[in-house]
Amino acid sequence: MALKGYKRKFRPLEILSGEEVEAIHAASIDILKETGVKFESKWALDFLEKNDCIVDRDRSVVRFPEGLVEESVRRAPSVYRVKAREEKYDEVYCKDTVYFQDAPAMNTIDLDDYSTRTPTKSEYIDYVKVLDALDTVHNLSSYPYFGVSGVPPIMAMPELMAIKFKYTSKFHQSPYAEDNEIFSIKMAKAVGMEIMGNISQAAPLTWFDSAVSSARRFIEAGFPVVQCSGSTFGATAPATIAGAVAKTNAEHMSMIVMVQLINPGHRILLWDLDFPQNTRTGAPAFGQIGTSIGCSMFNQMWRHYGIPVGNATVGFVNSKIPDFQGAYERTIGTLTSALTGCSLIQLHGCVMGELSGHPVQ
Repeated sequence: MALKGYKRKFRPLEILSGEEVEAIHAASIDILKETGVKFESKWALDFLEKNDCIVDRDRSVVRFPEGLVEESVRRAPSVYRVKAREEKYDEVYCKDTVYFQDAPAMNTIDLDDYSTRTPTKSEYIDYVKVLDALDTVHNLSSYPYFGVSGVPPIMAMPELMAIKFKYTSKFHQSPYAEDNEIFSIKMAKAVGMEIMGNISQAAPLTWFDSAVSSARRFIEAGFPVVQCSGSTFGATAPATIAGAVAKTNAEHMSMIVMVQLINPGHRILLWDLDFPQNTRTGAPAFGQIGTSIGCSMFNQMWRHYGIPVGNATVGFVNSKIPDFQGAYERTIGTLTSALTGCSLIQLHGCVMGELSGHPVQ
């Protein structure tokens, strides 16, 4: 028995023609063959070179043969199960099921004047309890809040993961940095559940050593890996959405190659966290229709490849308070993500961008 989630009983909306899908695919393959992807990891460079990739040691750039990329993408499963602490919270990722999780934030807000501040540990616990109680939240993100007062930053990840293990039986994700994922994996094994290990691209076209190390640790533990993008159209990605999707796809494919070479058939989820740019300020333009169009194209491409995807952009809106604007922006993003084939949507909790959040939201 597993969580049902929400079932999509219709053919997902497709905004790209077959020719456009092939054009974006060809552009992604061309990036991988001609430009390459930077891996700031000696281990990754050695490993990929042994598996027929072309490595430029001076620049730490890897170029990938087309056949290896396409075979690695085919090896990644289209349907798989993840194990929560209680079986009733297990999830099955497939093409027609949609799950929801919270959208994380740096700080909490004061509901009287909407000022922001660092949350306390008790507020973090209360937040996890709320997420655990809501039927519409199927699993928890890496962190409702990035940190809490009184806990040193170096200890934030293991301490806050421990709170999730203690106060929820739902499936959840783990952050990584400074080798903290080692302790998340040990805690998950101690309570008899799986967690999904987060690794993030460093746009454009770069994977840091910490992401490579984290991926290897989660693969060795037998836990699924979630690969997260994080581009801004016109800044760390091309200004056109099609160009940005091609670039992001190339980044994902490069890591898929490494993961599938290590363990063929390993479970992967691909997060899309790409935003248009506010060209006046240079900041990501949260809550904009360009985000929904980008998610729709990304979802269609990876449905074409057969790998489950998540959209992390939906919960990060431009409204600074819980209000009609925030609800409208979330509604449009959630609707387009669900209509276009997304498997996991970040929605609950965040008030503005990734800056503030509150369990009331």
